[in-house]
Amino acid sequence: MSELFSGGFYVHKIPLVRTNRRSFNDKGRASVSAADLDSVNRVQATPWRVNQFILDLQTKAFADRTSLPGVPLELPITPLGSPSYEAWRDSLRTGRRHRAMSDTTWEALTDEQRKEHKSTMAGIYDHNAKVVGRKFAFMDLISVAQELRNERAVYFPHNRCFRGRIYPAINSGPHPQASDVGKGGIHFAEGKKLGSLGYFWLLVRLANCAGKDKMTLNERVSWALDHKDQVRDSAAHPEECLWWAEVNGGDEAWSLLATCHELNLAWSSGNPEDFISHLPVPMDGTCNGLQHLSALALDPIGAAATNLSARNTRQDIYIDVGQSVRERVLSDASQGISEALEWEPRMGDTGFLRSLVKRAVMTTPYGVTARGIRTQILNDDAIMGGISEGKGKAAEYIRGHIMGALEGTAGAAQGVMGYLRECASELAKAGVPFSWQTPSGSVIEQAYREPVQHRVPTLCGHLVVYDESDAQPLSVRKQAAGAPPNYVHSFDGAHLSMTVNKAFNQGIRSFAMIHDSYGTHAADTQTLARSLRESFVEIYQQDRLAQTASEIADYAPHVYLPEPPKRGAFDINEVLRSEFFFS
Repeated sequence: MSELFSGGFYVHKIPLVRTNRRSFNDKGRASVSAADLDSVNRVQATPWRVNQFILDLQTKAFADRTSLPGVPLELPITPLGSPSYEAWRDSLRTGRRHRAMSDTTWEALTDEQRKEHKSTMAGIYDHNAKVVGRKFAFMDLISVAQELRNERAVYFPHNRCFRGRIYPAINSGPHPQASDVGKGGIHFAEGKKLGSLGYFWLLVRLANCAGKDKMTLNERVSWALDHKDQVRDSAAHPEECLWWAEVNGGDEAWSLLATCHELNLAWSSGNPEDFISHLPVPMDGTCNGLQHLSALALDPIGAAATNLSARNTRQDIYIDVGQSVRERVLSDASQGISEALEWEPRMGDTGFLRSLVKRAVMTTPYGVTARGIRTQILNDDAIMGGISEGKGKAAEYIRGHIMGALEGTAGAAQGVMGYLRECASELAKAGVPFSWQTPSGSVIEQAYREPVQHRVPTLCGHLVVYDESDAQPLSVRKQAAGAPPNYVHSFDGAHLSMTVNKAFNQGIRSFAMIHDSYGTHAADTQTLARSLRESFVEIYQQDRLAQTASEIADYAPHVYLPEPPKRGAFDINEVLRSEFFFS
């Protein structure tokens, strides 16, 4: 692949950059660096193969309607008033939609009852659409995997979004960035002898998939060896021994089973270190968006919370924020504040606190608003289930404390985001798109336009189309809202690109890459771990916000912007010694 809008694909032409802006190819600033192009080619040159052990079990479970994680067995709900789901479905096929109630019954309802009925029916239709969607997605996954099961090597073409993140160009079926059901069913086509380090990292992968990633690496290895019997039983009898499906609540269950199978083969070989392994070992970041924002600000508090700092124990930012929320709520409850008293009974549950704040923390680097956090809370039945009445008021109350806790933990990160919003906003007011160079050399341009609506007359009526071409004015609101997430995405994309190229130069040829999870052969994991740390340090040894400010001054000297936030005292070189940075 060497061009932006064409590439080395025989059947379908897939653009290197995902964008509906054709003008992207014509502008000097919107360019992809040679280094980034190399990284895409190196990731998509990785040969993969279907894991037939996993595929056979998934196929059998679906055919036999066996309840296993990720296998869609849920049936649609029968709409109210229908004699059966089948009758309702058949009525749709014939074009004569089944009426949920008679005209007489409908006329007898009050406006409030009609509103409630419509809401209930809408929920049923939405639920059933999702049930059917999950079923067809799983069937598609199995169908594609069966088609590829005997191929010696399968390659997944990749491309980039305009911010620089890479994705498989085909998003259906099994692929390296699929859900656990999909990515758990593939492994590298080329094997590599484990050796002592590879055996160590394969055991770490087992513990990670089992949800033991809060332990030190050595503790994870010990935990894996302590559960050798369960691992071997799961590999030998996965339908009877469901330890693999239950130990982590079903999360990463298929990846865990694939690891059980691989380890069982390694142990059965007589010498695990001589075993030829095909499984990738992924290493995950900690709330990766906040890792990048904390590094941009060199913020000691954020660095500690997101495991940039070299510490003996793994930090959990969700628990840190949750505990801060707890202290605030208990303080209010002691003063008799009614909303606090509603939440108080659940403040002693660490698991609940973590769930309460997790989505807000995860989406903060990507510009979630106060209203967005409130909506997240209201839409989570597990969180709101303990609130008897006044749910909106209760959600608004706890939202305020979550944002206050975030200010204490990620205040510097929010300062960076505020600066980026102001840059994009002031540029948009002057009619200038927001652009910046990434650490890997590409230049990103963000240009969200105000859509103009056009009504086009056709033989079948009027068609409404929206024009967001470069002739339209920039949207100040969209430019400001998009700046922080797009900037962060471009930096995690650059980190991945630089890591791939550095690791490639050290001999690694197989990559399993997601923006916040980097993987390769177990035998090469130690090398990749070093490469990703060195690349991160290389990025943030420079003041990147100052660099962006300098670029803006060059292409928009007439736009006044404040000075970027001052960086803190965190030593970025600590990342080189942080066991838990990516682990």
